[in-house]
Amino acid sequence: MAKVYSRMTKISDVAGRSNYIANEKKQEYLIDHEKSRGFDWKTYSHYEKNHQKSANKNNEARELVIALPNDMADLPGEKRREIANELATELLGTERDYEYALHFNSTHTNFHMHLLFSEREIHSEAQIKRYKRDMWYDKETNKMAKANAPGAECRFKKGEPMKDKQGNFRFDSEPFTVKDPKFKSKAWLKDAQSQIQAVLKRHGYHLDLFNPETDIKQRKQYKGASTEYLSYASIWNRNAKKINHDHQQQLAPLVADRDRLAGKLQQFDQERRTYLNKKWLKTPAVKKELTALTEQRDDLVQEQTALITTYSLPLDPKGTHPKQVLAALNELINQLVAQFQAMKTSLIRQIGTIERAMAFKQDRDHPLKQKKPDKSSPEPITGSKNSLNRRLDDLEYKEREIQRDKNKVAHRRNMGGLGR
Repeated sequence: MAKVYSRMTKISDVAGRSNYIANEKKQEYLIDHEKSRGFDWKTYSHYEKNHQKSANKNNEARELVIALPNDMADLPGEKRREIANELATELLGTERDYEYALHFNSTHTNFHMHLLFSEREIHSEAQIKRYKRDMWYDKETNKMAKANAPGAECRFKKGEPMKDKQGNFRFDSEPFTVKDPKFKSKAWLKDAQSQIQAVLKRHGYHLDLFNPETDIKQRKQYKGASTEYLSYASIWNRNAKKINHDHQQQLAPLVADRDRLAGKLQQFDQERRTYLNKKWLKTPAVKKELTALTEQRDDLVQEQTALITTYSLPLDPKGTHPKQVLAALNELINQLVAQFQAMKTSLIRQIGTIERAMAFKQDRDHPLKQKKPDKSSPEPITGSKNSLNRRLDDLEYKEREIQRDKNKVAHRRNMGGLGR
């Protein structure tokens, strides 16, 4: 299943960035574009420059890039904009200016959203200054003059907004709040991914969240990065993707089976069934409820029996409580996660840096330089697609076998105690 992806960047030239993401000439496939209000980013830029407190230039805004399901681009425009605005307001609230653009890349394989926003909220009490009367000026001297005087002209009408020399609106008080520090924290970005997942789920798109316990993060292949880094990232990503895929292939059905059994156990009311079964006088309503509970019980027993057989659990289907089956399944899940973490550690040890990846690439390109392996040594790294994974398996094989035997012995002891 696809995962939620988002990336935050600081923006030092918000007006320029706005022009870039919304300009059809600069974007290959601009699908949608919208602003939250009729504001001008130049107002924010001017405000940040006037409130700069150090030699370092203030960030004028931030940008969040969100990966979206590709088939979302096929929705009617009104529905796409509804989802985009819901994402923006869910993440930023309603008192913050934002602008978004929905793009496709040239190969139509990466539909995404650029969400440009201010770290400052708008003061609800701040008002733009307006002229209280017509403002007349002498054409030659540029000094104020009386209305309709010779050589005078009306430059500003009553009610027009006041602007400074740079063309920015003037306010009767501070127009914006202080910057919200939450946007600096990694915790906010993590929460934002959960919010993105929830919004997309409401519209029928189901995405998973990245979990460091069960996923290896891929390396970003930046534009303009060095050849060595790109080669390293390519090697890392290829192997990380393979390990992630194999792990999910084993873990996903196991977790689904456990959750299904847990759901059935939660729905089944054993105490209620026992109570109804002891009743001497069973009315039709009682018989109907008792029949339904008995069917639930039989379904639960059938489910746990099938799981015991499927996963070769050291349990007797007769007389085993579903909680014991859940405990056994949880132990299998923990073993898979532990094996995955061991593979992750080995991957870091093998190609976790550019230098290690380059050494791996050199061995792949020059296999004749490798030592001839003996039968007792693990298989050397070769140039085939899955060679690194086989190498990692060989390095961990003996250790995993020993640990697996220990776990089985401990598991049988624990389960035997529960069975009694």
